[in-house]
Amino acid sequence: MLTKHFNNKKTAQNQPIPEKKDIMEKNNAGGYSYSLTNKKKLKRFLILGTEGGSYYESEKDLTIKNTNSIVAFIKKGGGKEALEEAISVSFEGKARKNDYAIFTLALVLTYGTNEDKEFAVENVDKICRIGTHIFKLAQYLKDLRGWGKYVKKIFTNWYLKQSVKNLAFQTVKYQSRDGWSHRDLLRLNHIKTDEKDRDLLFYYATKKESKKNEISISDFETLKIVEGFEKAKEAKTEKEIISLLYEYRLTREMIPTQFLNKPNVIEALLPNLGLTSLIRSLGSFSASGYLNNNNLDAINYITSLITKKENIKKARLHPLQILDALYTYNLGHGIKGNLNWNKVSKIVDALDDSFYLSFETVEPTNKKLMLAIDVSGSMGGYKMSGSVLTPRVASMALALVTAKVEKNYIIKAFSDKLVDIDVTPKMRLEQIIHKTNSIPFGGTDCALPMVYAKENKIHGVDAFIIYTDNETWFGKIHPSQAIKEYRKFTGNRSKLITAGMVSNNFSIADPTDANMFDVVGFSTETPKFISEYIMDRV
Repeated sequence: MLTKHFNNKKTAQNQPIPEKKDIMEKNNAGGYSYSLTNKKKLKRFLILGTEGGSYYESEKDLTIKNTNSIVAFIKKGGGKEALEEAISVSFEGKARKNDYAIFTLALVLTYGTNEDKEFAVENVDKICRIGTHIFKLAQYLKDLRGWGKYVKKIFTNWYLKQSVKNLAFQTVKYQSRDGWSHRDLLRLNHIKTDEKDRDLLFYYATKKESKKNEISISDFETLKIVEGFEKAKEAKTEKEIISLLYEYRLTREMIPTQFLNKPNVIEALLPNLGLTSLIRSLGSFSASGYLNNNNLDAINYITSLITKKENIKKARLHPLQILDALYTYNLGHGIKGNLNWNKVSKIVDALDDSFYLSFETVEPTNKKLMLAIDVSGSMGGYKMSGSVLTPRVASMALALVTAKVEKNYIIKAFSDKLVDIDVTPKMRLEQIIHKTNSIPFGGTDCALPMVYAKENKIHGVDAFIIYTDNETWFGKIHPSQAIKEYRKFTGNRSKLITAGMVSNNFSIADPTDANMFDVVGFSTETPKFISEYIMDRV
């Protein structure tokens, strides 16, 4: 039969669907997937990044491909839209790292129109909120284009727009990063002001270290943090440092390193720490002896902080950051270095709770769902987005966010065959890792969940949610064809949602089918968006 070689209803995944060939392309595994628009590529890049590359592509290749797509989008008039997406991702804490939003800002300043650049100037503080961010932007701009009118306006606006009190805090907390300092940026951009306290702060930031203690800043309440920082540099005892911590609310970066691991200093430091810094420091707190099973006051204080949704949202703490902290703390030793500690179980439990709280509130759909986790080789051979976890483990954790609020769901895992996986939302991360890593893996066939549901006469599945890198190639039928066959078999208007876990160019979801949709895996909004899409609200 000639239709064996040319079939719109059942096509091997190593061939494009004939009627869809114009919107499909060969993926890295040799199969064919749907091409993403440049805008969708941008969103994946902003949220997932390219750090560490993928199973098939190096970090360099993945970065170049994504950058070329973003530049093309900007040059075709999408500069402001690209910035609006970057602002949304950055300001709302949807991504694990802010680097990709900062890089997109630098690309708009390099390739955008003058109107795009003016928009960037007005909104720089929504992406570059702290000193580290502005130093990162400086390096990106140096590498991409150098200085000019709009670049000078960007930095001038950043230093003049925020309050003097906050700028003083940034000046002493983030003194230099990526080869840049506040002294460099203030001098390079010739930033001036008529405000006396801001002008004094600029004078302080641009003076050599040996001259800083000659500057009188005690007359300005807005510069109190600078006064405390200078006093801390001269402190000789724990008692002095503790007194300064309480009086000036100094942070970890503002006190001499020899005091950092002293239990009494840690206790005084805790109220001054941001949530991100706190969860990163849990191992060192336990290693110092301060955080232990007998110190109930410390345990209660820390757990109360990291299990409040409003704290997590305010700190823009991303789920992957929490998973990384949970995984590392649970190990009892650092990923790098020789630091070891005895973990506190209540802290592990609190981090687990914090993970679920870090996502936007998910409303149950009360629909029948099949959650399918791609555990093929390409999902387990590298770490995800700079995380310490593989995409297959991260996918399982993400799926359990949906499972936690739903009652009517099936969870399966697949590579070149579909297998049962005994996981529940109540499992700890180490149990999920063990369960996921024990599954045998092979090639990738993203059509298997729908094929399985049809062959096993599982009626009434309202939505198939597949967590994958979209590098499907093994099957005899494309996922978009398999869902159509399942719909025909059951009479259901079943949806197919693919959660892309890698910032590549592919999707298994047919963009011309209103009941198929591609979402970015591991955004804080992903489970909520999936829920609302299933309920026809988006």
